[in-house]
Amino acid sequence: SMFVIILFIVSNDTKRELSDSVSEASEICETFVKKEFLMTEDEINIYGKIKKICDKENLAILPKLAMNNLFDVKNKKSSELDTLREYNIDFVIVNIKNGKTVCGIILNRKKRRSKNKETFEESVFHILEIPILTVYMEEDITLNVREIKRFITKSLK
Repeated sequence: SMFVIILFIVSNDTKRELSDSVSEASEICETFVKKEFLMTEDEINIYGKIKKICDKENLAILPKLAMNNLFDVKNKKSSELDTLREYNIDFVIVNIKNGKTVCGIILNRKKRRSKNKETFEESVFHILEIPILTVYMEEDITLNVREIKRFITKSLK
């Protein structure tokens, strides 16, 4: 009898929390619309090529991963976490056996820029010693795939 009463109390609290959550979500969702496509045609094409490479090496691909999911901030300052939230990596390659980050791949739709100008994402990866590759989409896809395969293989060592 006591057990039933406790369940009832928890159940009512849960219903109240759900109601509050639904109300809050409805309010927030008034400002958003669902994206029709999560990945562009180019991203899907490259993803398929990278997946073939990763499947052979026991690796997983995490697309469009926000950088705050890759790195911890030492002192948990919200401004630094917010900065990381603003940036994402097109593809993060992860070792399935141990869950460690192997490397990151950025797709760049612009013309190849000079070698000495890094993006914020590239700089963070370099400073924290995680291999990062920027793939320039205007170049031949076959060249990109060979470059990606070499890069992933090298990153595993």
